[in-house]
Amino acid sequence: MRTSTHLSTLIRLSILLALVVSLLPPTRTARAASFTVNSLLDNTTAGDGLCTLREAIETANNAGNGDCGANSTGDDTITFSVSGTITLSSTLPAIVSASTAGNLTINGDGTIIISGNNAVRVMEVNSGADLTLQNLTIANGSINTSYGGGISNNFGMLTVTNSTFSGNSADYGGGIDNNGGTLTVTGSTFSNNSATSEGGGIFNNGGTLTVTNSTFSQNSANYGGGIGNSPSTTLTVTGSTFSDNSGGGIANGGTLTVTGSTFSDNSTNNSGGGILNYYGMATVMGSTFSNNSADYGGGIENDNGTLTVTNSTFSNNSAVQQGGGIFNETGGTLTVTNSTFSSNSADATGSGEGLHVDSGTATLRNTIIANSVNGRDCVGTLSGTNNNNLIESAANACGLTHGSSGNIIGFDPNLGALTGSPAYFPLNTGSPAIDAGDNATCAAAPVNNQSQNGVTRPQDGDANGTKVCDIGSYEHPDLPPALLSFTRHDPATSPTNAGMLVFRATFSEAVQNVDAADFSLNASPATTVITAVAQVTPSLYEITVSGGNLSANTYNGVIGLDLAAGQNITDPAGNPLPAGEPATDETYTVDNTAPVLLSFTRHNPLTSPTNASTLVFRATFSEAVQNVNAADFTLNAAPATTASITAVTLVTPSLYEITVSGGDLSANTYNGVIGLNLAAGQNITDPAGNPLPTTEPATDETYTIENVIRLYLPLIVR
Repeated sequence: MRTSTHLSTLIRLSILLALVVSLLPPTRTARAASFTVNSLLDNTTAGDGLCTLREAIETANNAGNGDCGANSTGDDTITFSVSGTITLSSTLPAIVSASTAGNLTINGDGTIIISGNNAVRVMEVNSGADLTLQNLTIANGSINTSYGGGISNNFGMLTVTNSTFSGNSADYGGGIDNNGGTLTVTGSTFSNNSATSEGGGIFNNGGTLTVTNSTFSQNSANYGGGIGNSPSTTLTVTGSTFSDNSGGGIANGGTLTVTGSTFSDNSTNNSGGGILNYYGMATVMGSTFSNNSADYGGGIENDNGTLTVTNSTFSNNSAVQQGGGIFNETGGTLTVTNSTFSSNSADATGSGEGLHVDSGTATLRNTIIANSVNGRDCVGTLSGTNNNNLIESAANACGLTHGSSGNIIGFDPNLGALTGSPAYFPLNTGSPAIDAGDNATCAAAPVNNQSQNGVTRPQDGDANGTKVCDIGSYEHPDLPPALLSFTRHDPATSPTNAGMLVFRATFSEAVQNVDAADFSLNASPATTVITAVAQVTPSLYEITVSGGNLSANTYNGVIGLDLAAGQNITDPAGNPLPAGEPATDETYTVDNTAPVLLSFTRHNPLTSPTNASTLVFRATFSEAVQNVNAADFTLNAAPATTASITAVTLVTPSLYEITVSGGDLSANTYNGVIGLNLAAGQNITDPAGNPLPTTEPATDETYTIENVIRLYLPLIVR
């Protein structure tokens, strides 16, 4: 009974609970919504059938009038079915906290411009809001007595992708003011924005700003024409370009990290044409500063800050006063490692043009400073360990001396022309900076064995078999060994009938793993084998070819060498020899066929009989022959004559003229037949050395000489 009563009570409570739950209002789940703007107008006229951008934002903020659809508390996306410019009459509704209305994405598809008409700020992002702008242009926003002409981000999260900010203006942050928020900019352009105080493109005030693959050009401000980064803020710039900004590229009072970026043609009447680091902490890696100008510090001024520069290039920067490349002053701490300064200038007498250390501490390691316009490469006093630097000016080397701590002072670094992006100066072959750096410095942070041209340090740039990192931002890559030539060595000439051939292979440097398997014969027709490879020097090898029909002196053809397809020749550093044939590739023409005397023919005169006092025969051979002279021939005369062979003349390598004159022939008293024979001791050979057989030719013409006066007497018949 007691158990039954408890069960009945539980059933009644379950039924009552179910009834209560059924009477509660349903739970509403926030869902993402998409709103399509179909008008370029800027109004909130309800019921007009148009969805304007202003109405779409209000709807995404859960406060719309119904023209764009139902209000949303979830994550929303606004797109456009129209293209053109939306001209605002007032600032768009502020983007509210994501906790209230979710995240918002506005995608302009590259066809929408939102203009403040030079009268109003374009957008505001409230605390806690999360706004993403894609493929939009924010233009002509203006709020000259405040912050953020284009957008004011107040402790919100703003992401800008593939968008453009142009012609916006404010007191701080002409394009964007990031006030305590998180701002991420990727693949975007900020141009012609202005701020009367700081941050023409962006002013980062107490927030976190990340800029990637973006461009800041022709923006202006008193400080930080491109970006102003105030104290206690963080700015990270990667793969971006700052060009033609007035007021300098970046003014940093917080924490700044710049990687793989370019600062060019920025200018300021103050300090720091590329970057002004005032009381901040700035790290610059793999970046280039060129053609920037300022009163002090054309490239960078470090004023009471900490500045670390690594694997970077400073070129053609200028200062009206001091420090064309970098100016360090008022307690600043500067460390420059593996960087290159060239062709920088400063106008003030006695000022440093590459680097000027006015005060504070400065340390140089593995760095080049050279080609300063007036020769004042480095002026001031360095601190700490300054090793393995190359400074061209011996008179202006910040106190460094040649040969001390690996420093090279008073030498031209032999730089190539600027190339690459960001640009760097290559080291020409033979540069004293190649393999002259300090490996420990290169291995340690911040270099971490990296270089500005992307080659991992260290390399064996001088091809001496030892890997040593270079001085400067550039690392000369390992030069792979090169096969310079295959040349004939023994015999030295061709053609030849030698039964053994010795080639020489010359390489650009010492090589190893060289054996017969690394070469192949290039013979036509095919023949024999490589029988030996011998080292003469580490870069010179002899390759012997012998055996078979070559050694039997029965081969006729052309023999040369190729690199084998599977050759594994390397230099001592392990760099493989590239495939391919050398520029000089000599071969042997092997000739084991003896020449043949084809004919002795009459040449001058052509006819016989004759009473000429000088006879010229022609001897024709089957191929070019050599060592041909009068001793190689004899006269075959019947009766004998006192004439002789007086000249042998080359007509072509296989055709010779033999002149017979003198004695009774020239006296016109000889009567008989004169021809030629090969002399028993003749030593005529072809160029390969094959001797001419002493046999008479198939065609063997002679001269019949008639010098008899014939008298014809009349016949008298009685």
